[in-house]
Amino acid sequence: MELSLQNPAVVIVVTVVIVLLINLGIYASLAKRKHNNSVGQIELWRRAMEQARNPWGKEDDALKELSERAERLRASQRKKPQENAGSLGEDESRPTR
Repeated sequence: MELSLQNPAVVIVVTVVIVLLINLGIYASLAKRKHNNSVGQIELWRRAMEQARNPWGKEDDALKELSERAERLRASQRKKPQENAGSLGEDESRPTR
C-alpha cells in the first residue's frame, strides 16, 4: 500500500484521525471546565449567538432604562410645581399681620 494523498484510504484515515483529535480536545476542555466550575462551551456558544442576533442589546437595554428614569424625573418635576402652587395658594389666603 502506497502512502500517497492520491490513495482514497489514506485521505479517509487522515480525516477520521483529525476529527477524532478535535473531538477529544473539545471533550477534554469541557471536562476540565466542569471540574473548575467555569462557563461551559455550550453557554459560550449561546451567549455568542445571542450577541450575534442582537449586537446592541446591552446598549438598547441601558438606553431604555435611561429613558424610563428620565421620564420618572420629568413626571416628578411636573408634580412639584403643582404641589408648590397649591401650598402658595394656601399661604396667600392667610391674613397677614
